[in-house]
Amino acid sequence: MNDTNFPTMGAILEADELGVVVTALKTALELDIFEIVAQGHQRVEQIASAANCNAHGMNILLDVLCVKNLLAKSKGRYSLTPTSETYLIRTGRGYCVPIYLAWLQAREKFIDFVRTGKATLDLTSPAAEELWVSYAAPDRIRLPELVEIVHKRWTDAGILSRLGSGAHILDLGCGSGFKSFTLLQMDPDAHVTAIDSLKVLEITKDVADLMGVTERVTFQNGDVDRELPVEAFDMVLIGNLLHYYDSASVVSILQKMHGTLKANGLIVLYAKAVDEERKTDPALLSTIDISNCAPHGQAYTFTEYRDMLQAAGFRNVNYCEPVIISAEK
Repeated sequence: MNDTNFPTMGAILEADELGVVVTALKTALELDIFEIVAQGHQRVEQIASAANCNAHGMNILLDVLCVKNLLAKSKGRYSLTPTSETYLIRTGRGYCVPIYLAWLQAREKFIDFVRTGKATLDLTSPAAEELWVSYAAPDRIRLPELVEIVHKRWTDAGILSRLGSGAHILDLGCGSGFKSFTLLQMDPDAHVTAIDSLKVLEITKDVADLMGVTERVTFQNGDVDRELPVEAFDMVLIGNLLHYYDSASVVSILQKMHGTLKANGLIVLYAKAVDEERKTDPALLSTIDISNCAPHGQAYTFTEYRDMLQAAGFRNVNYCEPVIISAEK
């Protein structure tokens, strides 16, 4: 082999470096380190005692967390950083520990999924509500960044011009709701019906207030199986949701959406379609979590989304990359 033409170690070295960070964060979350520091324990011995751990081992962990700006250190005392105070303690407005810890722990069991095909978690179960709350919570903090991104995507896809003014939009499994609420900011006469579980809707209502659209939002408790009125909406929006279901279930969900749309209504899937051969798209990395966190989770290609939409009765299916798949009734 030519010395100037050798393969790099690439993903091997990347996994090694990232793996250390993942190990430190997962360990800290499992030991509740950030809550312990928030309670006023600042020295290694205090934190180790509160966590029922060895002081030397704890010292190593805390210093690694400092390197990644998850803890600060001054004169031997540890404290929270803005990141950990916002996202990693229970009083933080962006508290997201439950979902990320669940993902980190599930990934350790991915080998079992590969061997058996049985998912470690079921994010489609009502028991997963607290996980989805913690998934939505950071959006309250990241809102300006998220709205800017989604505003551009709605504009690039020409969604408002296809809807017309004053559209009634159904946001199914709305999460924090910022995607559909951005459409409300773009059209002052539009209205959104936001459907999700009760605890998630508490986050949704906060985001609606922050975005100044609360008066034009109807909040409804429900899931993907909720009965919906016939021909009531001009647009249905479904975010990153359908990849947790098998194709037959997806078609069934889409058929319900078809029924609740008005004539010539629009359905939008705010979802990333992976490359057709499933071999090059970085989005494929997320299938480790998708498949291991729902009994039938899988990533779909655009062709598969198109076929499912057509099977549900939709027409004129198109894809405005990276995440807007739309079709008409």
